[in-house]
Parts: sequence; C-alpha cells; structure tokens
Amino acid sequence: MVDAVYMLALAFAIVCFARMLLQVGRLHIDHPLAQFCMKTTQWLIKPLRRIVPPLGRFDMASVVAAVLVIYLAYIVVAIWRFQGLSELGNVRFLAGAVFASVLDTLKAFSYALLLGLLIQSVLSWQQRPTHLLTVLQRIYRPLTKPFAWMRYRQFDFSAAVLALILWWWLVSVLPYLQQNLNTWSLQ
Repeated sequence: MVDAVYMLALAFAIVCFARMLLQVGRLHIDHPLAQFCMKTTQWLIKPLRRIVPPLGRFDMASVVAAVLVIYLAYIVVAIWRFQGLSELGNVRFLAGAVFASVLDTLKAFSYALLLGLLIQSVLSWQQRPTHLLTVLQRIYRPLTKPFAWMRYRQFDFSAAVLALILWWWLVSVLPYLQQNLNTWSLQ
C-alpha cells in the first residue's frame, strides 16, 4: 500500500512536468498526449493557477501541483507507517519530508525529461518528422545543443549524452542524497 501511494504520486508528478514541458514546446491542445496530460492533471492545476502565476513560459502551477502531491504522499505514508499523527509533530520529520519531497520532485522532473528525450530519439528515426518531434526538438534543443555533433543523417543521437547524465543523476546522485536525508531525519 505504501509503495502504491508513493508510485502514484510520482507518476502524477511526472505527468505534471510533462504537461509543463509540452506547453513550453507549444504542443497543440488537440494532440492526444496533450489531452492525456490535461485531463489527468486539470483537477489540481486549474485551482492552483488562480494562486500561482506562470513564470515566463513555465507553468508554475504544474510544479506546485507536483510538489504538493508528493508531499501529501509522504504525509499519508507517515500516518500509515506510524499508525497515527504522532510523528507529524516532529519538526525534523516535517523538514525531512519537505526536503524529500523536493528531491522526489527533481526525480519526477528528471524522469519527464528522460522520457521526452527517449521519445524524441525514437521519433527522429522516422523518415517524416511529426508534430510531436518538432515540439520535442523545440523543448530539448537548448539542452542538446552542445552535443549537436552526434547527429548522423536523419538519426539524432545528440540527446544520448543528456540522457546518460539524467540516468546517472537518477541512479547515483539522487539515491545518495535521499539516503543521507533519511539518515538525518531519523536521528
């Protein structure tokens, strides 16, 4: 049960970030991927938009929604594990939950970026560019520009280095930070 709550919160956060990135790339609202992201997250992002304004092209309501859902998942898991609200009065636990939520939000953002990079790479192998590929290239061009030399004919491998960096972040750096945070918050 605990893992299911956490995984659902992480999946929701990934969809929130995908929504934000697709809006930055100006994916048409009628595209099925845009429709999925909108319908999945609209219940939370719409009310947050009244409170949280966008920051340039970035929909900050999506970021706040991701952080909020992950933080609430931590609180639900704490209540479930500790069989009550006694641990919620502990300041160190609450601070640890905030920091853990930020780390997991970074994890969700990294997964959203990584999934987009993988989709972009696969779509770049097609003979005809699609609208989604154009949008993804618009999103990732600033990040993959230093690796533009990795393009060969219609094949675009420029995202490979960025994908490897994201993967290293996800499997090495974030777990290390989370382990140290867990050690600190349980002392």
